[in-house]
Amino acid sequence: MNIMLVTLGATWAILPELLGFTNPEQFHFYQNHPDKERFLQTRENYGIKNVDEIWLLIIDNNKSRETVEKCKIWLDYQQKNIPLKVFYIEHLEDVRSAEDCRKLKELIYRATLKAESNSRDGLLLISMAGGYRTMGSDMQSSASIFGCHALMYVLLTRLNSPPLIPENSCSPDAEAIKDIIPIVVASKQPKATYLYDDSTITTANFPLKEGANAIESCQLLEKIEQLQKQSGVILTNFTGDRGIERNFRAFTALHPQIIEKLKDERIGCSKEQENEDLKWLRKLPKAELHCHFGGILDPEDMIQVAFTEEEEVEKLAQKHEEFATWRKDISNLVDAGKLDDLRKLAAAKDDLRRPFKFVKEPFGVCAFLMAFKEHKDLLEKVIYGEYLDPCKFAGIGIEEYEKLGDLQGSALMQSKRCIESACKILREKCRKENIKYLELRCSPVNYTRGGLTGSDVVRILFENLRDEVCSDCIFAFIFIASRHGKMSQVYRHIELAEELLDGDEKHQVQSFPQRFVGFDLAGTESARSPRKLRYAFEALHERCIKLTIHAGETASADSIWQAVYDLNADRIGHGLKLLDNPDLLDRFVDRRIGVEMCPSSNFQICHYKDFILPSNDNSKENEDYPLRDYLDKHLLVSINTDNPGISRSSLSREFLKAAQMSKGGLSRLDIMQLLHNSFNSAFTTPQERFQLIQNSEKQIIELLKELYA
Repeated sequence: MNIMLVTLGATWAILPELLGFTNPEQFHFYQNHPDKERFLQTRENYGIKNVDEIWLLIIDNNKSRETVEKCKIWLDYQQKNIPLKVFYIEHLEDVRSAEDCRKLKELIYRATLKAESNSRDGLLLISMAGGYRTMGSDMQSSASIFGCHALMYVLLTRLNSPPLIPENSCSPDAEAIKDIIPIVVASKQPKATYLYDDSTITTANFPLKEGANAIESCQLLEKIEQLQKQSGVILTNFTGDRGIERNFRAFTALHPQIIEKLKDERIGCSKEQENEDLKWLRKLPKAELHCHFGGILDPEDMIQVAFTEEEEVEKLAQKHEEFATWRKDISNLVDAGKLDDLRKLAAAKDDLRRPFKFVKEPFGVCAFLMAFKEHKDLLEKVIYGEYLDPCKFAGIGIEEYEKLGDLQGSALMQSKRCIESACKILREKCRKENIKYLELRCSPVNYTRGGLTGSDVVRILFENLRDEVCSDCIFAFIFIASRHGKMSQVYRHIELAEELLDGDEKHQVQSFPQRFVGFDLAGTESARSPRKLRYAFEALHERCIKLTIHAGETASADSIWQAVYDLNADRIGHGLKLLDNPDLLDRFVDRRIGVEMCPSSNFQICHYKDFILPSNDNSKENEDYPLRDYLDKHLLVSINTDNPGISRSSLSREFLKAAQMSKGGLSRLDIMQLLHNSFNSAFTTPQERFQLIQNSEKQIIELLKELYA
């Protein structure tokens, strides 16, 4: 259908002037015009065809209605069946204020949107001649936004109009009409590019009906103004070097002034601003890619998990007097605050896990932890000792660090109730930290000493962290094989993954193929090199299972090289030594291999500089944390917790720690880049990754609006 959109003011003559040009075979208005042939040629040159409908935009007053009536009389006299549709804003009788102008512009924009939609298989012709005050310029603006086949105008070289008697205006004589010249101001106008990616600009969202319309707000106009502003900003950002090329796509629509603020404002520069920094960081949507299930609990959490087995512990005490006496002795030590004795007891982990042959795991550890119900601070001292001082919890080495987790992980999570309780705690932590996606690492076989099977453990985890239970966060799972255990343990975890991927209905775990996303190699790097495990990992390679390998944490860059070239790692856990091999680092950038950094555990194990801690931490012998260099070299580096319970941290605190370990802190834009890297490195499907990034973008843009008003 071919539609002509016309603004109508005080004169009805604009209609015959336009139709004589668009429909010359039907309306012989220019029959006697000296330039008739030129008009016909112009019409042909611009591909203008006969109009099927005429849409009139008017003001809601008597004068406009009289003009419309004269148009109808003239059309009736011509005996041509061309529908005339009229649109106006109810009660807008004149244009007397800026708000009136905006409402009229809203009407024109909605009419053009509707006409463009209705004429999709035909032509949309727009006239910017006629109408009240700003209507002509608004029509021109609307044509450039929503597109049209031709934008037209009628020149009057002197003040003159055809006779108002219809029968005399069919074909005016040459003298009466010679000063009227129809012209095409602009040929085909494409729809503005910024409309193509916005599915909200539809006639359904911005409706317009024939006749009166009650338009109270200028929603379409405001939306268009917003998109126009963004499009100019996008062009400026795209052609300039603003350091946002690898960041969230929505940042290209931020005003350059906002981007400069994001670059200039720093996180982690002083102890005084720490609370404000954390408050802002917690609001940000995050992804966590390196989190061990065996290290998620802090001392208070461990006590809470232990009490889920209170009934079983009490039954054992009632049945076995020696167990009851053992419990009482522990309670006496706790009440007396006997720190040294309690630390010795906790250090004898095998005796604590099975204090008597009749005590199954995890009831010995549960009983020990339950004794600290009213003494959480004492339990912290038992576990951490002098490491409660952050300045001393630095450079303690991997073996000493892992001992801090002896009362949780496989010591505690040996029953269904304990695992379920830990999952509940994890869900709540993710909610508080605004974590939208988390890849949880665990070694299911290590949790089978209490009678569960490996598949039982996986089933409990999946059941308690499934999408239906966790509406705020998507959980995915990575199995871990340990370097320092027996090779049989490595194979058991690989075989467990294969069984759950291929198993029959009895051995399947719901959603396992969708939520099992990768495999990890962890443990002391000196115990077994990646190269020695290549054969064991062949079954994973054959299935194209994604791999993340702990490497370059305490060993050299060669460990990272082997992880990439011998095990085909998709991501590297820690990767702290990459700067020692620049060629390998370039390979990481080229292949987009992710690096999962964990600032707190990196500091606590390896002792990098921290520019906020009041200690000798920044002495020359302590290395600079490589994060700043990795960001500058565009490495796909992410920030993670590793073991948040052991490290006494959270994901927001990890971002803050990363900033405090970087000289001069990190900019807000650096933080955004790290967030984007995390989502972009996730071992999930491309569709889910895209959705996660898109949802996070929306939240971040709203936060930036709040931050910068």
